[in-house]
Parts: sequence; C-alpha cells; structure tokens
Amino acid sequence: MYYNNKMVTTAQGLVMAMRRASGMTVRGLAARIGTSAPAVTDYEKGRHEPRLSTLQRIADASGMELVIEVHPRLTLEETRSLELSRAVAEKLPEHPEWIAKAHERLEKLRTVHPQSATYFDEWEQLLCGPLSKLMQRMVARDQRARDLRSASPWGAVLDQPERIEIIARVRSQFTSCP
Repeated sequence: MYYNNKMVTTAQGLVMAMRRASGMTVRGLAARIGTSAPAVTDYEKGRHEPRLSTLQRIADASGMELVIEVHPRLTLEETRSLELSRAVAEKLPEHPEWIAKAHERLEKLRTVHPQSATYFDEWEQLLCGPLSKLMQRMVARDQRARDLRSASPWGAVLDQPERIEIIARVRSQFTSCP
C-alpha cells in the first residue's frame, strides 16, 4: 500500500495509513471496528500485531479493499533486486530527476541488450505514467515484475554505501540460521 507516495510495508504502517487515508481519528476507527482506541494505538505503534480479521475490519471501515497475495519464495538474487528496487521506489518522490536518468539508461541498455526490448518498452510506459503505478510495479512480487527488474533502468541512482548496505542485509537474511 502507498500513503502519500510512501510505501507501507508493516502491519503498523498499514493500520495507520488506512486510518489516515479514511480521515478517521483513532477513536473513530476504534468505534467503527468494535475495539478500543488504545488497541488501535497499539497496532499503529507496533506494540501488538493485528490479526488478519482485524486488518480486514480496518480496511472495510476505511473504505479500502484488503488484498493478500501469495507468491513463490524469492531467490537471493530476486530478493536483492527487489530490495534495491524498493529503495529506489521509496526515494523517487524526492528525486524526480531519476526518471530522466532512467529514460537515458534505457536508451543505452537497448543498444547493449536488444533481446530485452519488450522489458524496456514496458519500463518506458511506466516511466511516462503515474508515479504511484511505477512505484507499485517496481516492488511487485509477481513473475512479470521479477522479470522486469532483471532489465532495470535504475542502475547507479542509489549511492554505493546504500547499495552495499542493502546487499549485505539481504545476504544476511539468506545466510543466517533459523
């Protein structure tokens, strides 16, 4: 979910984003879903994790649709690509000049990788469309989005220390023991 062009990736962020998007107060949302204001505050502050049924009630009360998707587990490379893409997507609203850089990079990539023309065409359409749609596609987990990220025009927009930190974090998720 996106709220004010910012991606929401936690349950607490989701609860707060749905409530704010609906214009309700904490008390108003609590009354609509049949719980207490402190319970809603606990969800928003991450002190308690809402159940799926609670998230559904919050979505209904907020006039939203809760959609859950299940996808095959990502490989190390796919996870790294997704997390790098997520970092770019989160910063795009603050860096609109990156769109022009992506257009330029696509032109260079087309000459080096002509076999990926369909992906480059899709990126061009996304870059010319609404920012929210571009950001959503950049972090989608479906197979087409995975394939699209393999032909990403976002190379080198993040600084090297940030890329290294993301890559190290992803690698540690794959190498840590349960």
